[in-house]
Amino acid sequence: YAYKDLAVLFPHCTFPARLCEAGRHADAVLLLSSLRPDPAAPVAITGPSAFSAALDGCLWQRCELLIAQAASQSEAAELRSTLIEAARQAVEREADDAANDTAQFAEQRDRLIRLRTEREARAAGGGLDYSGQQGRQQRAGAVGPDDDAFSDVGSTVSRASSASLTSASSGTRKSRRKAKRKLETAGAKPGHPLEELGLLNSLADCLARRSRRQTQARQLCAALTGLGQHAEAWRLQRAVSACLTRLTCGSASIWPNAAAAIEDDASGAGGSSAT
Repeated sequence: YAYKDLAVLFPHCTFPARLCEAGRHADAVLLLSSLRPDPAAPVAITGPSAFSAALDGCLWQRCELLIAQAASQSEAAELRSTLIEAARQAVEREADDAANDTAQFAEQRDRLIRLRTEREARAAGGGLDYSGQQGRQQRAGAVGPDDDAFSDVGSTVSRASSASLTSASSGTRKSRRKAKRKLETAGAKPGHPLEELGLLNSLADCLARRSRRQTQARQLCAALTGLGQHAEAWRLQRAVSACLTRLTCGSASIWPNAAAAIEDDASGAGGSSAT
């Protein structure tokens, strides 16, 4: 049922496979459904391919609709079994991602706190370090790293940065990507002149990524509940909620306003709770 076998099923139509490769699984499913040569033909002619595309794109509700259109009970049972297994694997991925995000956030937050403590100690002792780009900006009266990163995370959580990138010119987009890569490099290298800014950027990305995953987690939780996989749904809910709690509490000492924003967005993380 792999959608990569579309060339065998439809040798003259490669567009659905290209849509899947581009991440447009919903469009691929609609197109595959329209390729059904005979409306009265069993779903098996197109169902497996459309089902596979929906499964690969984590379109759980669409998968259930395709199962309902199966030509026979045996086909429906086979597709349902495939859906349950895929949903369980998705829970594994979500739980692993949540654990990785939690560990990464904690490690980088500890590094950031240490850097801030050292910077404050130098400031208290009159030993301000104005070397490098960050120091020149502070000496010239530019915004400090905390203010700059707070602005970044606020726009990230609100998704304003995504909108601005869409409307930006090609040159501006390249400049943003170059600056982002520079911050990523800085955050990954202890002792880098821009390490603090790099860590703030990485922490903001972690918060935004976790915020974006909430819709996917809710949809998966609802699908698991509908499939009778209550234990898996509860496991997913606990993993995601634990991650969000730790990130929210950890970010409160970095960006209080951003922590409140992510907490509001995460309030529905377990909205589709297993019952």
